[in-house]
Amino acid sequence: MKLESWIQEQGLLKTFVAKEIGVSRVYMSNIITGLHIPSRTIAIKIEEYTKGKVTKEEIMFPKDY
Repeated sequence: MKLESWIQEQGLLKTFVAKEIGVSRVYMSNIITGLHIPSRTIAIKIEEYTKGKVTKEEIMFPKDY
């Protein structure tokens, strides 16, 4: 599942998720749009935060961008 889809499905704001993960809103937006590939550490935090719905592989190796 894509991170943006998960955020929308949960009814959350990107800003809130970014804060929970420990990154800036801009950094989060860049991850979502594929402009930035996060470190493994951040990808793991995202995977843990989404309870595995968004995997670190999906974050680190986006196919659709």
